[in-house]
Amino acid sequence: MTSAEAATLSLRKEPAREGELRLIEIGDFDLTPCGGTHASATAEVGAIVVRSWERARGLTRIQFMAGVRIVNDYRRVNRTATATAAVFSAGREDSPVLVAKLIDDHKALTRRVRELEAITSRVEAEEMLRESSPSVGEGSELRLIEKIFSNRDADSLKQLAKALMVHPQVVALLGSRDGDTARLVFARSADATGDMNALMRKACEMIEGRGGGRPDLAQGGGKNIAALAAAMSVASQSITQP
Repeated sequence: MTSAEAATLSLRKEPAREGELRLIEIGDFDLTPCGGTHASATAEVGAIVVRSWERARGLTRIQFMAGVRIVNDYRRVNRTATATAAVFSAGREDSPVLVAKLIDDHKALTRRVRELEAITSRVEAEEMLRESSPSVGEGSELRLIEKIFSNRDADSLKQLAKALMVHPQVVALLGSRDGDTARLVFARSADATGDMNALMRKACEMIEGRGGGRPDLAQGGGKNIAALAAAMSVASQSITQP
């Protein structure tokens, strides 16, 4: 029929072109303009596999594959499943349970590591304070702790910063080269001066990243690792030369 005639019907999808159209009707279930690929028989389509479905905007989105694509997909999935099972020296059907157990074990170990890290951070903070000296002017009690670590993640830096900021008159400027990311955590004790949030935002501009937080504790990161030392130096000068 013509596009004008089709416009009077309840089509599932509006036609993408004008002129004569072919409509495909499935009983009382569906009526839609032809999509353009024609099979002379259903055997040409082959098997159809529905891989997943989900609710989306009041409709159901279905992901499916047909024909030789199913075979190619099976080959990829089979290789992945076989390789995963080989890691555990188990059968493919046992892999999901073993992977789930591995994840649970990892979570438990991570929690334990964080608990131990909180303890070691307190010890490390006390050692850093013993090795430091007042940093700002004669008669000042303020201690500036400034250090850049290697391969220390943001959570670990924050643990150390929190352990330092409980001591009086302390400002901690901590950085880390964590893989391909520059990490920063700035903190100060309640009786020290300085806006760590403002310092962090300025430092993050230099390392091409972003960050922020509170006046007493802020963190951030960026991709310009080469500028990490310079960003730390600028923050340090803001503390020692207000």
